[in-house]
Amino acid sequence: ETHENNYKMLELLDVIKGSIRKDCEGFYLCYQPFVSTVTGKIIGAEALLRWRSSIYGEVSPGRFVPHLESHPCFYDLSIWVLRRAVQDIKEIIKDNPEFFVNVNISYKQLERADFTNKVISIITEQEFPAKNLQLEITERCRNIDMVYLKKQLTFFREKGIKIALDDYGTGNSTINFLCELPLTSVKIDQTFVLNILSKESNQVVVDSTVQCAKRLGLNVCLEGIEKQEIKDYIEKYPANYHQGYFYSRPVEFAKFKSFIHETWPVNGVSLIKGKP
Repeated sequence: ETHENNYKMLELLDVIKGSIRKDCEGFYLCYQPFVSTVTGKIIGAEALLRWRSSIYGEVSPGRFVPHLESHPCFYDLSIWVLRRAVQDIKEIIKDNPEFFVNVNISYKQLERADFTNKVISIITEQEFPAKNLQLEITERCRNIDMVYLKKQLTFFREKGIKIALDDYGTGNSTINFLCELPLTSVKIDQTFVLNILSKESNQVVVDSTVQCAKRLGLNVCLEGIEKQEIKDYIEKYPANYHQGYFYSRPVEFAKFKSFIHETWPVNGVSLIKGKP
């Protein structure tokens, strides 16, 4: 059975590689909002990759991204994602000049010397302001030489592009990452938020991480907010924005645009304590 599953997986990967070669046919983006803890308004969105085909239906990126990450075609796909995201979000920026989009990038992209210039050429060609783009990296970037990684990220920061560290708290060299890299924001991994009501250890981790990030001058995002009770509880932490199913699942751009002006009530009192 495992043999058959492997065969099916290889078959699927072949189809997906073929899709990438055909101008990323079948791929599309969904957007999940970031909601400000101060105003309750949507202030940004994360672009998330999706793929569907008539034969396979919807296939979760978790199934193919880990297998494709090292393949040269994945680089082409990641460039397509970046271009698509800035094309979409450009529409929103017309009326919301501070609105930002997070685009996930992998260490494989950062390893390529030409990646930095490619990003700049895309935002230049799309006339997209650098300050409205935030590239999201994960701790898997520790696979790259730290000096080189810092150089690549510093290049982006000097051009005005923001850098977020995703999945914070799940890996090894985390505090080192916060202190060493030119980041603008940190996303505390949802595993800490999902059980925060019942696990005191999660409360401690979130509290200390938010305080640490704030003192380092970083924005903080709490992700994985799925229920009203969790939202109410975490309002005491001075994070800058929230993300999670409580607000919205990732949705296609047309739908995302339709609720862009929604506002959620905030418990403003506890937010004043943290530095803005």
